[in-house]
Amino acid sequence: GIQRPLQELYKLTGDSIQRGTSVSVLDRERKWDFRPVAKVGDKLVGGDILGIRPERLVASVKVSERRAEVERIDLKWPDAERKMRLDGVCTADFDQAKVEGFVRGFARVSNIRPLLLADTLDMLIAIPYMDAFTDVFEPVDAYCGWSVDLLTRDFSLKLDLHPKLGRSHGVPLGAVDGEIAIDVSFRDGRKEYVTRVGPIVAKNAAGTALEGTIVFAGTNGVDRIEFEAKSRLDKESTLAVIDCLNDGILDDFDYAVPAEVSVVGTLYPEVAHQRFNDLGGTIVFDRGSLFGIPLLGASCNYAYRGDTVFFTNAVARGTRGGAYAGSAAIAVPELDERRARFQVDVAYADGSVEELAEAFGLDIGDRRGQVEGRLRLAGPVATNFVSSLAGDGRLAVRDGNLAQLKLFRGFTEYFTHVISTNLSFETVRAADASADFTITNGIFRSDNVLIEGVLF
Repeated sequence: GIQRPLQELYKLTGDSIQRGTSVSVLDRERKWDFRPVAKVGDKLVGGDILGIRPERLVASVKVSERRAEVERIDLKWPDAERKMRLDGVCTADFDQAKVEGFVRGFARVSNIRPLLLADTLDMLIAIPYMDAFTDVFEPVDAYCGWSVDLLTRDFSLKLDLHPKLGRSHGVPLGAVDGEIAIDVSFRDGRKEYVTRVGPIVAKNAAGTALEGTIVFAGTNGVDRIEFEAKSRLDKESTLAVIDCLNDGILDDFDYAVPAEVSVVGTLYPEVAHQRFNDLGGTIVFDRGSLFGIPLLGASCNYAYRGDTVFFTNAVARGTRGGAYAGSAAIAVPELDERRARFQVDVAYADGSVEELAEAFGLDIGDRRGQVEGRLRLAGPVATNFVSSLAGDGRLAVRDGNLAQLKLFRGFTEYFTHVISTNLSFETVRAADASADFTITNGIFRSDNVLIEGVLF
């Protein structure tokens, strides 16, 4: 309006408004029926909804001595672009001490969210998982059913939502079909709360899916997450949607789609309860890398126990046909990346000098020869970690041209010049070699290097 609160001005000055008199345009003392959608700290852009209030709520109420019924609930939302409404029923049975009901229809996610803000019923635990869905601009086909035990205070709620397009934890999605079920119970001084997301099927724009069930549960403030899901999304999208292990712990492991990842088990997000982590699954991918080593046709089992992620029964091929097999582990005590450490135990067969040189980015000169060996290595997952590496292994090369490698080139030149005048640099052919070695503080050492070949 004209923003002239005449009643307030009259209280201040009487019949004649004096020059310079000023009062707040909005009555700061009045209580407004308003449910916020945005919260403190949110980043807003033009058009974002701060809060919402139903334009119209109509219902038929029947009350008897032992029962109350609210029927034909008609909740209409104000919206300039879409006509949306929810309808439903709610009953209170005083003999059974229960309140039950449901609503269904079309509404925006921002319309549904305020309905969950009745924190006395502990529905607030559902809010973070609804807020993970953003950019859902079209109305959502929704169903909401609830039940409250007035004696025990047990509470359950089920949301069946089908948003189209939008994002989950920032990941663009083409469609999502699934349910959110919330249960709260009180027994012997223990408060149990469970938010079950799923069964759910989330597909990205290309139709690749993540499906399964994720349960967010807790007892007296100790939270846990239970997984039973599988995904064909890329690694970053998978970890973002399930909101787990996306803190950098798996940065040294990557894969490209198509891939299949499964996860089953329980994760405790709080550092104080990290020792109870117990989940695992399988990873299968056509192309990826581990610690920067390119891998093809890879598969492995993994497990997250306590503060450590284990990779076992891992098999893969190199880019030129070499076969890798082994295991690895990454430990992150108290989720502190500065204290993270890794260890690997890998066997390599049917490989080549060329493949290893490419995998580790080495300029070694002549790359002929077949390779097999084994390496056990451990160290910190940190910048400039080479000086802290420790391990051991064995390496064998066949049908190579070791004398021409940069590692031995100086010795070969000295050998041909001093030992015999009948030799030339080009005629020395050291074809085979083997060595056991250790690595201490990043320094390679071997006491039994054996090189065999022909001189001319």
